[in-house]
Amino acid sequence: MKHFFDDLRFDGSKSERELIKVKNEYEKLQEELLEIMKNKAGNMFLWVFLFMGLLENLPSYAPEDIRQQMKGLPRELIPLYEELFRRKLSEGAELQAAISQKLPWILYAQRPLRIDELCDALAMQNYKKSETVLK
Repeated sequence: MKHFFDDLRFDGSKSERELIKVKNEYEKLQEELLEIMKNKAGNMFLWVFLFMGLLENLPSYAPEDIRQQMKGLPRELIPLYEELFRRKLSEGAELQAAISQKLPWILYAQRPLRIDELCDALAMQNYKKSETVLK
């Protein structure tokens, strides 16, 4: 996967002019991303936080890939959560299994669970499964 540092690395094969061009492209991209945040986030700090998380987890930091991924993001939080969740589920079967194991505990808890409480619940769930298999 291409990373933006690959574009900026000077290995003798790129001229100073090419490096300046790449630098300018990333500066323009930074301005575009700030504009996207202003237009879509409104006064929602949480939206900006989620947006920054998406940026950090992109498979490629090439400017055209970043633009493509970010332009289609929704303004509202619920659709943004749905998009994040959809992306996580597409990462593979192991992650899907982990999410399907933990999500019911998180959703149906009477109050927000602490991490140690979630770990205890999952340990009990796994113990019950292994106990059933042994019978």
